[in-house]
Amino acid sequence: MTRSAIDLPPAYDYLRRAVAAACEHAGAAVEAGERMALAGIAPPSWRKLAVDADYHGVAPLLAPLIAQWRKALPQAVPETARLTFHALANRQRLAAAARERRIDELLPAFRDAGIEIVLLKGAALAHQIYPAVGMRPMADIDALIGVADQGRAAEIVRGLGYVFDTRHSTRFAGAMHHLPVAQIEQSGFRIALELHTSAISHDHPQRLTLANLSEPLRAFARGSGPAGLTLGHIDTLHQLSRHTFSPGRDIKLIHLCDLLRYDARFKDEIDGDRLRRRFPGVPVAISLARSVLSPASGRDAPAAIRDLGRGIVPLSEIAAETAPLGDKLAALFAPPDFWLHGFYSVPPGRSLRLVRTVRHPATVLRWLAHRLVGRVFFDPPR
Repeated sequence: MTRSAIDLPPAYDYLRRAVAAACEHAGAAVEAGERMALAGIAPPSWRKLAVDADYHGVAPLLAPLIAQWRKALPQAVPETARLTFHALANRQRLAAAARERRIDELLPAFRDAGIEIVLLKGAALAHQIYPAVGMRPMADIDALIGVADQGRAAEIVRGLGYVFDTRHSTRFAGAMHHLPVAQIEQSGFRIALELHTSAISHDHPQRLTLANLSEPLRAFARGSGPAGLTLGHIDTLHQLSRHTFSPGRDIKLIHLCDLLRYDARFKDEIDGDRLRRRFPGVPVAISLARSVLSPASGRDAPAAIRDLGRGIVPLSEIAAETAPLGDKLAALFAPPDFWLHGFYSVPPGRSLRLVRTVRHPATVLRWLAHRLVGRVFFDPPR
């Protein structure tokens, strides 16, 4: 049975409220914690909260908040919770430092070779909209290159000591929008690099390449390292909104946070009218992000959207499961409302009937065809 916006799993509900509080200034964050404690809102398990926060990429954001709450509300927040979040945040800080050193090498190597490289997602956002790079965890360094530059780019990366995977992680994914993952060790961490030829997955109908950008690329400062290039505001918001609602069991809270922080940070620089005309799905995605990360005080309560924060199970996972065929088909053809609103850019409050009866079945058929072609004409190992 599907969950509604007012029947969220306790751990997820607490986590999203905590992330919303973490976005407020320190005094308001402590007040939010006091209000939650007085209302009897607490995680079912602090250990599970830490695991979920790590999965959702928000543990570094929450660590200072948990420390503040521990100081102000010692009866509600155990010391073990503070120490756990401190350890998770410290690990991400060290991992971020290791990644940044590798990016410091990567950028001048591409510049010297005359190849344009554009940093995407966390590699750019950590510097632009977060107070410190360690506050924005990331699984990979994501970068966009030109389609014609793939061969030379791969050689540069190998020359820096990276080793490419022999093929993509699964044949079921079909033709991919990036080269196989390249990996290297740095300071005890595995650093993964994905060189993209499109900033948007083939599971979406749009493409976002260096050849069809809406705006010029933007330079941004990277602390003491060389400056980086990233997408313009409109293309960044489009890429973030599409990435947020890509297939996945849960919509990660850090991705929703990215959308809200970016929109707030660059609001005065973004051409809102042009954004809405070119990518009308972006305002919908931002609205959905707000429905999840509403202020912990209870103001602007989440919109009445079923399955708040839930995504669609990826095809590869559905195929690998041993569940009955009927359950697999239900997971594929009857995904959560929240994800349908975001993926198909249907504003909250609008009917999903056309999406469920026509658009989504057509999308599933396109996905399956893409993967069938991928199995037959799969890229050879690199």
